[in-house]
Amino acid sequence: NTNGISFEYRSPDGLLVSDVEVDLLTGNYIVAESSFDNTGRVIKLDLYGNISYSFGEGLYSVISSVRSQIDGSMIIAT
Repeated sequence: NTNGISFEYRSPDGLLVSDVEVDLLTGNYIVAESSFDNTGRVIKLDLYGNISYSFGEGLYSVISSVRSQIDGSMIIAT
């Protein structure tokens, strides 16, 4: 589809993308980023690649998966 919007997201140094999910409520991307020094986080990216939501800085090291729920909430597995 040549009319689609595409972008490339690069995690900051020290963070690695460990899972990606589509938000069931908005269609945005949910990205789990893991680290080995407890700076892992979960972010939501809009369709242009801008961070629209961030959660968990300092709470997580390795995030194994993130799942979107129909009500907009997320399940985060470590």
